[in-house]
Amino acid sequence: MATPERAGPLDRALSPTNDLPACADRAWTKSAVCRLEADVSRSSDTHLIPLRVPALDGLHLYFKDESTHPTGSLKHRLARSLFLFAICNGWIHEGTPVVEASSGSTAVSEAYFARLLDLPFYAVMPAGTSPEKVAAIEFYGGRCHFVDEPAALYDESRRLARELGGHYLDQFTYAERATDWRGNNNIAESMFGQMRLEPFPVPSWVVMSAGTGGTSATIGRYIRYRHLDTKLCVVDVENSVFYDNVAAGCDDLVTDQGSLIEGIGRPRLEPSFIPTVVDHMLKVPDAASLAAMRVLSACLRRRGRRFLGHQLLRPVLDCCAHAGGRRERFAGDADLRLRRALRRYLFQQRPDRGPWPRPDAVHQPDRHIPRNGHMDGSRRMTRPSGPGDRHTIDHPDPNVRADLQSILDDGQLSRSDKLDKLLSYGIDAFGLPIGIVSRIEHGTYTVLNAKSPGGQIAPGTQFELGITYCVDTIASEGPVAFTHVFDTDRRSHPAYKEFKLESYIGAPVLVRGKAFGTINFSSPDVRPGLFEQPEIDTIRALADAAGRILESAPAG
Repeated sequence: MATPERAGPLDRALSPTNDLPACADRAWTKSAVCRLEADVSRSSDTHLIPLRVPALDGLHLYFKDESTHPTGSLKHRLARSLFLFAICNGWIHEGTPVVEASSGSTAVSEAYFARLLDLPFYAVMPAGTSPEKVAAIEFYGGRCHFVDEPAALYDESRRLARELGGHYLDQFTYAERATDWRGNNNIAESMFGQMRLEPFPVPSWVVMSAGTGGTSATIGRYIRYRHLDTKLCVVDVENSVFYDNVAAGCDDLVTDQGSLIEGIGRPRLEPSFIPTVVDHMLKVPDAASLAAMRVLSACLRRRGRRFLGHQLLRPVLDCCAHAGGRRERFAGDADLRLRRALRRYLFQQRPDRGPWPRPDAVHQPDRHIPRNGHMDGSRRMTRPSGPGDRHTIDHPDPNVRADLQSILDDGQLSRSDKLDKLLSYGIDAFGLPIGIVSRIEHGTYTVLNAKSPGGQIAPGTQFELGITYCVDTIASEGPVAFTHVFDTDRRSHPAYKEFKLESYIGAPVLVRGKAFGTINFSSPDVRPGLFEQPEIDTIRALADAAGRILESAPAG
């Protein structure tokens, strides 16, 4: 009599009554990936723009303009890859709050993709992030969460993700693995594809900056994967430690300083940075980055971005010098010839605004110096209270103290003469041709004393306070200084629209402890060089001296 065989483990596993549980989010995952792919299909590739430099005939330079993505962010490809990576790993589900640490650019595109997928998005950013980036993130429905110290971004992002029950995208860790470096519309595949009809389809060098480290990893790996002869140069900025760690052969150097070149440079060596795929590294001063940015703005007819300048000057010179084969003829004199070409661009006359600034004539970040008048907050702006007391000028430089004190103590000079001497002193000290002592009352700016080319500004002239830079100086209760208004948000300031003044330094004048007006110096030209701490000390001392003159000397 036959008996049925006992079912084995494989039979039980294959039994139709033993189906695997369905993936709860599989339908949403499929929909999300399709939406991301459809977004790529709707978008054209970004441009590869040639730059012809007549002085370097035969040297071909190209710039990859990633700002033409739908969000205008340079990190659009990365943001898409990070979402795909997290979704396909099962880390993001329908409704998952998404958190990212960013200096702003990546977060703009991530907010765009989060809205596309109906996901709440939170950007953790430094408190000094530009208002434009904050506005762009909020435009796409993101929420901004600020931290005072750049190094605190990482821990705060993890904390916020835990608190929300969400997912931390962590571009600094996953950028190098989220992007498919073999292809799939990555930036390396795009660039080399666009070069295929150029005179030299395989470039000698690719020069780029270090941000997360993910893009350099993608390009370096792609070059090796496609067995190309191209070399990769990665450029670092001041107050960033990519270069320092590689030069020292370590990975633990950190800094607590933030980078002026927003969007690149990091306070630590990020996990996504792969130094073994990089052929050459160097560090470029911020001044050179910003000067070259202006050159590119003119040459390419595009608004300059700081990191673009950062990738032009020294890196191109170094790469020319290292290039071999068909570029060998540039090795000996590339540095000199390119410098001459850039200098020609820098010094050429512009019909509307005069010569370009020299390389050290860079934009000074729009700054409101702390109320005590010192960048480090080390001293307070104080003075004796009695008008009859002899006042001593406070300045670290004894020569400046002596010069200003001699003006203050000269009993032969009238009030007006003393103020004129202060203005002459400031014009020489700051290299700005216009100096004014103003009286500000009831929203009206009145010129008390003035020094200007040809005497074009006369004492007694009045303006509405709101169309002068001094409206900000009075509001800040301390020195305010900037050297290139056109490159900042301040270019929309009524004062710039009215007077086209590029450079300015000023401080409030106090009379018997109350705001009286300002002493300020300005120029329609970009000032060569930043205002440094000694010059902030000087404008503070000039304002102090002007206040003493106004409250103690008779009018004359």
